[in-house]
Amino acid sequence: MDDLLKKRARISPQKKDLKNPQKTPIVNRKLRIKDAEKISYNVNGKKIRGKLTTGKKVGLSFLIVICVVFSVLYLPPLFHSDGMDADQAVLSMNRAAIKEYKTYLKNNPDADFDGDGLSNALEDEYKTEVWNVDTDADGISDYAELYVTETSPVDSSTILLDEVKDSDEKEGRTLDTPYKIDDVIFWPDDYQSKAYGAMVRTLHGYRFFNYKGWVRFPGNISAYGYRDGVHYELKYRKAEDAYKIESTDEVRIYENPLDIVYQTEFPFAGKVQLEESFWTKMMDVVFPEKGGFFNCRKVTSADLMEKEEDVTAQLETPLINLSDDARFGKNNNTLKDMSWLRKMIESGKCVAASLYSDNNGEAVAVLYGYTADGSLLVADKDLNPVGRLTILECSQKYMDKEGTIGQRSWYEFEGLGFDSGKGDRISFFDYSQDTSDPADDTASAETEQEELTDGHEEQTGETEQPETQTETQAEAQAETQTEAQTEPQSDPQTEAQTETQAVEAETAAPEGQGDSGDTVITFGF
Repeated sequence: MDDLLKKRARISPQKKDLKNPQKTPIVNRKLRIKDAEKISYNVNGKKIRGKLTTGKKVGLSFLIVICVVFSVLYLPPLFHSDGMDADQAVLSMNRAAIKEYKTYLKNNPDADFDGDGLSNALEDEYKTEVWNVDTDADGISDYAELYVTETSPVDSSTILLDEVKDSDEKEGRTLDTPYKIDDVIFWPDDYQSKAYGAMVRTLHGYRFFNYKGWVRFPGNISAYGYRDGVHYELKYRKAEDAYKIESTDEVRIYENPLDIVYQTEFPFAGKVQLEESFWTKMMDVVFPEKGGFFNCRKVTSADLMEKEEDVTAQLETPLINLSDDARFGKNNNTLKDMSWLRKMIESGKCVAASLYSDNNGEAVAVLYGYTADGSLLVADKDLNPVGRLTILECSQKYMDKEGTIGQRSWYEFEGLGFDSGKGDRISFFDYSQDTSDPADDTASAETEQEELTDGHEEQTGETEQPETQTETQAEAQAETQTEAQTEPQSDPQTEAQTETQAVEAETAAPEGQGDSGDTVITFGF
């Protein structure tokens, strides 16, 4: 045993390595010696770190500068607030109203709160929403899904998309074949946009939903996107006089082009407007738009003008009848309702409104004005201004209870603790259409859906019509109806399934082309 131990002890390290090659790594002796030469120690035996080379110092300094610049330019905007909602308050709520609403709903099973053709009792039976005409948001009303298409009203379908594709195939149309809604011509990018794309008029122009593609507006105008209080340029095709729509931002219309400038803001220098150049373009790319120490953004001449004054009525207590529980069965969120409200304010009258939330209850508000962008100015019932409700005009391609495809339009509101997107509702006390002035189509922001067949215009869909028409529009409509009577009558079901038709040259030709052509305007895609 002792001899064996001595024999093992005499084995050289090299032999150990050969016997256990996996346990003992092969080390490059030259590298080890080289590394050891770099290590130095002070008199106390502590290791002395090597000094940084010039290249490393430059690289580290550059990295520090980049971090500082990034922090100065881009961190402040993350904590910036415009203070837009600083004056917003939450109205006092009456939570007892929740019980009142549930009692009113229970006592009115035969009523139709959302107007989709289904009674409240049927809405409960089929598990659809009492205040939503299209529960599954697929563009088919709950009533139509139950009795026209015979599909589930709570599970979305692709009926609209299938109908448009089938109709195009049957009529020999393609995706590039344009169609028309309210005098605006559409060239969609895809069939999703063609089937579900919708448009609504606003106070200053248009807004598009579920749509990406090109559009041509009537007349010789200039169009600009509008977001967060600033205009921006839209992509434009001069040959077709068409603009690219890629978002739901409002599109504002002007008779003449707007001047483009770059607005810069520096410490101690304030805001400075600079003309477009290579350097201003670079500054626009590098600097944030707002909230930083250095800002730069591309704006138009319209953005630099003084803001329009609010339209207000003298604050006075309007009629508030809380004993009438019929308000719990109303939701005055149509564009006609908004048009009536604005006309009342313009005539100098305030309007009392009930704002209701299923979670928080009811609040009584006094609507006494609206801003240039359409937001409503709100006071509490003691006539103390408390803030505003932001208004957003909305539109949706829609099959109604008759099976007709058209558009429906409404408005959403948000503010003061309420959000119609979450199911909150608004109803006006002493609401009457008799006081409305039907002359202003722009203020009403209503949308007219049109279908063009063989060059003639026909009304389709359960869409809201403008309250009045000009004499020229009335004459044109009369002429259209006379010409339409000479056309063969088509199957009503086919008309209901068809939403888009070819736009012929007599209705869509560029200015100066005349009315005699019969070719279809399309993009050269």
